[in-house]
Amino acid sequence: MVAKSKKKIQYDYDALEHLNNSWKLENKIVIISHFNSFMKTNEIKPFEKNENSTFNGNMTYSWNNSYQNLKHNRATSLHFGNIKYMFDIMAALFVLNLYYKDESFSYNDGSKTTNFAVNMGSDIFSIKLHKSVGFGEEIKNIDFDECVYLLRYTNDTIENINNWESEVNENIWELFKTHPKYIESFKKNDMPNLGIKSIINVLGKDDITNLFQQAQRECLIKLKDLECQAVINKN
Repeated sequence: MVAKSKKKIQYDYDALEHLNNSWKLENKIVIISHFNSFMKTNEIKPFEKNENSTFNGNMTYSWNNSYQNLKHNRATSLHFGNIKYMFDIMAALFVLNLYYKDESFSYNDGSKTTNFAVNMGSDIFSIKLHKSVGFGEEIKNIDFDECVYLLRYTNDTIENINNWESEVNENIWELFKTHPKYIESFKKNDMPNLGIKSIINVLGKDDITNLFQQAQRECLIKLKDLECQAVINKN
């Protein structure tokens, strides 16, 4: 029996392509945030193929182009050993370390947290945090794919809020039915159903507004119990 030959895995065409498809690494931005850095640009996309390969002309990662040239022809390629390429490869390793560490951080102050350290322990780099928080389907800002971390409500928080909103809606209808204007109208048989239009006509806009404001005040009390997580953006 002849054994099947195994495909040779190439990190730049196979491994990284797989990670790009899974996590959209090519869009992720790393910010050079050290106060003594004076680079022409302070934003790096380390997994964006932005240079033509010296060997085959295909687009490749800048740090890969530098590595291949220094590896194969150091004498004529010393100009590839500069600080710009060093930052590029360090930024790539910085992102990969964050993704494979896959660490999450919990907060109890809702979406207003300011405790997240965007430098993630680095003295040189920082990342972007996606801060748009919503219940149910994720609300994505225009820079969503550029962010390495995103802030989201925990699943337990979303479930608790959904359950609580259902209870509030039931309480609002109870407030409607116990309102003196509704009771008086019900006695006169002027309100055959609990349709919202009928309730607005009987209670009036001012009283309706006051009832909803009462429900909103109760909602604000619940906001202190919201729990958020900063998690790796895996799309």
